[in-house]
Amino acid sequence: MLHLERLEAAEGRRLMRGTGLLATIGATSPFIGLFGTVWGIMTSFTGIAASRATSLAVVAPGIAEALLATALGLVAAIPAVVIYNHIARQSASCRAQLADLTSLVMRLVSRGLGRMQALIASGQVVRLPSPGRARCWRSWRRSSAIRPMPWPSIRKARRP
Repeated sequence: MLHLERLEAAEGRRLMRGTGLLATIGATSPFIGLFGTVWGIMTSFTGIAASRATSLAVVAPGIAEALLATALGLVAAIPAVVIYNHIARQSASCRAQLADLTSLVMRLVSRGLGRMQALIASGQVVRLPSPGRARCWRSWRRSSAIRPMPWPSIRKARRP
Protein backbone atom coordinates (compact mmCIF):
# COMPACT_ATOMS: atom_id res chain seq x y z
CA MET A 1 0.00 0.00 0.00
CA LEU A 2 3.00 2.26 0.43
CA HIS A 3 3.43 2.39 -3.35
CA LEU A 4 -0.17 3.54 -3.81
CA GLU A 5 0.32 6.30 -1.25
CA ARG A 6 3.53 7.41 -2.98
CA LEU A 7 1.67 7.57 -6.29
CA GLU A 8 -1.00 9.68 -4.64
CA ALA A 9 1.60 12.09 -3.25
CA ALA A 10 3.40 12.30 -6.61
CA GLU A 11 0.14 13.15 -8.37
CA GLY A 12 -0.55 15.90 -5.82
CA ARG A 13 2.90 17.39 -6.47
CA ARG A 14 2.33 17.16 -10.24
CA LEU A 15 -0.95 19.03 -9.95
CA MET A 16 0.69 21.96 -8.14
CA ARG A 17 3.71 22.15 -10.47
CA GLY A 18 4.17 25.63 -11.92
CA THR A 19 2.03 27.44 -9.39
CA GLY A 20 5.08 28.80 -7.57
CA LEU A 21 5.59 31.38 -10.32
CA LEU A 22 1.99 32.58 -9.98
CA ALA A 23 2.37 32.82 -6.21
CA THR A 24 5.60 34.78 -6.59
CA ILE A 25 4.06 37.21 -9.09
CA GLY A 26 1.01 37.70 -6.89
CA ALA A 27 3.13 38.31 -3.80
CA THR A 28 5.83 40.57 -5.27
CA SER A 29 3.90 42.71 -7.80
CA PRO A 30 2.35 45.00 -5.15
CA PHE A 31 5.81 45.61 -3.71
CA ILE A 32 7.19 46.46 -7.15
CA GLY A 33 4.26 48.86 -7.57
CA LEU A 34 5.03 50.36 -4.17
CA PHE A 35 8.67 50.79 -5.17
CA GLY A 36 7.50 52.61 -8.32
CA THR A 37 5.29 54.82 -6.19
CA VAL A 38 8.22 55.77 -3.97
CA TRP A 39 10.36 56.40 -7.06
CA GLY A 40 7.68 58.68 -8.56
CA ILE A 41 7.31 60.66 -5.34
CA MET A 42 11.10 61.04 -5.17
CA THR A 43 11.04 62.33 -8.75
CA SER A 44 8.41 64.88 -7.72
CA PHE A 45 10.50 66.08 -4.78
CA THR A 46 13.58 66.30 -7.01
CA GLY A 47 11.57 68.44 -9.45
CA ILE A 48 10.41 70.68 -6.61
CA ALA A 49 13.99 71.09 -5.37
CA ALA A 50 15.33 71.82 -8.86
CA SER A 51 12.71 74.44 -9.75
CA ARG A 52 12.29 75.80 -6.20
CA ALA A 53 8.55 75.98 -6.88
CA THR A 54 5.60 73.80 -5.83
CA SER A 55 3.39 74.28 -8.84
CA LEU A 56 1.29 71.50 -10.28
CA ALA A 57 3.37 71.45 -13.46
CA VAL A 58 6.43 70.48 -11.43
CA VAL A 59 4.79 67.84 -9.24
CA ALA A 60 2.40 66.24 -11.77
CA PRO A 61 4.89 64.14 -13.81
CA GLY A 62 6.28 62.43 -10.69
CA ILE A 63 2.82 61.78 -9.25
CA ALA A 64 1.64 60.37 -12.60
CA GLU A 65 4.67 58.08 -12.67
CA ALA A 66 3.90 56.94 -9.11
CA LEU A 67 0.25 56.21 -9.90
CA LEU A 68 1.18 54.35 -13.10
CA ALA A 69 3.66 52.13 -11.22
CA THR A 70 1.05 51.36 -8.57
CA ALA A 71 -1.56 50.48 -11.21
CA LEU A 72 0.84 48.21 -13.12
CA GLY A 73 1.76 46.38 -9.92
CA LEU A 74 -1.91 45.75 -9.14
CA VAL A 75 -2.70 44.76 -12.74
CA ALA A 76 -0.03 42.07 -12.50
CA ALA A 77 -0.84 40.93 -8.95
CA ILE A 78 -4.63 40.61 -9.01
CA PRO A 79 -4.97 38.14 -11.92
CA ALA A 80 -2.00 36.11 -10.68
CA VAL A 81 -3.56 35.71 -7.22
CA VAL A 82 -6.99 34.88 -8.65
CA ILE A 83 -5.57 32.25 -11.03
CA TYR A 84 -3.35 30.79 -8.30
CA ASN A 85 -6.30 30.47 -5.91
CA HIS A 86 -8.43 28.82 -8.58
CA ILE A 87 -5.70 26.29 -9.42
CA ALA A 88 -5.06 25.61 -5.73
CA ARG A 89 -8.77 24.94 -5.09
CA GLN A 90 -9.07 22.65 -8.11
CA SER A 91 -5.90 20.81 -7.10
CA ALA A 92 -7.14 20.34 -3.53
CA SER A 93 -10.43 18.95 -4.84
CA CYS A 94 -8.62 16.56 -7.17
CA ARG A 95 -6.27 15.44 -4.39
CA ALA A 96 -9.26 14.77 -2.12
CA GLN A 97 -10.92 12.64 -4.81
CA LEU A 98 -7.64 10.78 -5.34
CA ALA A 99 -7.33 10.18 -1.58
CA ASP A 100 -10.88 8.81 -1.52
CA LEU A 101 -10.10 6.48 -4.40
CA THR A 102 -6.88 5.33 -2.72
CA SER A 103 -8.83 4.66 0.47
CA LEU A 104 -11.40 2.63 -1.45
CA VAL A 105 -8.73 0.52 -3.16
CA MET A 106 -6.94 -0.09 0.14
CA ARG A 107 -10.22 -1.07 1.81
CA LEU A 108 -11.10 -3.51 -0.99
CA VAL A 109 -7.67 -5.11 -0.94
CA SER A 110 -7.74 -5.35 2.84
CA ARG A 111 -11.18 -6.92 2.76
CA GLY A 112 -10.03 -9.45 0.15
CA LEU A 113 -6.95 -10.34 2.18
CA GLY A 114 -9.10 -10.79 5.27
CA ARG A 115 -11.40 -13.20 3.45
CA MET A 116 -8.47 -15.13 2.04
CA GLN A 117 -6.87 -15.43 5.49
CA ALA A 118 -10.18 -16.66 6.90
CA LEU A 119 -10.37 -19.36 4.21
CA ILE A 120 -6.79 -20.43 4.85
CA ALA A 121 -7.38 -20.48 8.61
CA SER A 122 -10.46 -22.67 8.21
CA GLY A 123 -8.37 -25.29 6.40
CA GLN A 124 -9.85 -24.79 2.98
CA VAL A 125 -7.38 -24.63 0.15
CA VAL A 126 -7.48 -21.50 -1.90
CA ARG A 127 -6.17 -21.87 -5.41
CA LEU A 128 -5.85 -18.76 -7.50
CA PRO A 129 -5.70 -19.16 -11.27
CA SER A 130 -2.81 -17.92 -13.32
CA PRO A 131 -3.64 -15.06 -15.67
CA GLY A 132 -3.12 -17.08 -18.87
CA ARG A 133 -5.53 -19.90 -17.99
CA ALA A 134 -8.99 -18.43 -18.40
CA ARG A 135 -10.61 -21.74 -19.46
CA CYS A 136 -9.20 -23.58 -16.45
CA TRP A 137 -10.44 -20.78 -14.20
CA ARG A 138 -13.98 -21.05 -15.55
CA SER A 139 -14.08 -24.82 -15.14
CA TRP A 140 -12.55 -24.58 -11.67
CA ARG A 141 -15.06 -21.91 -10.72
CA ARG A 142 -18.03 -24.05 -11.75
CA SER A 143 -16.80 -27.17 -10.00
CA SER A 144 -15.37 -25.60 -6.87
CA ALA A 145 -17.29 -25.36 -3.64
CA ILE A 146 -15.38 -22.20 -2.82
CA ARG A 147 -16.72 -19.30 -4.80
CA PRO A 148 -14.43 -16.43 -5.64
CA MET A 149 -14.86 -13.17 -3.81
CA PRO A 150 -17.24 -10.72 -5.43
CA TRP A 151 -15.29 -7.57 -6.21
CA PRO A 152 -17.39 -4.44 -6.40
CA SER A 153 -17.10 -2.61 -9.65
CA ILE A 154 -15.19 0.62 -9.57
CA ARG A 155 -16.68 3.14 -11.94
CA LYS A 156 -14.76 6.12 -13.20
CA ALA A 157 -15.67 9.26 -11.33
CA ARG A 158 -17.37 11.77 -13.55
CA ARG A 159 -15.64 15.09 -13.82
CA PRO A 160 -17.83 18.13 -13.34
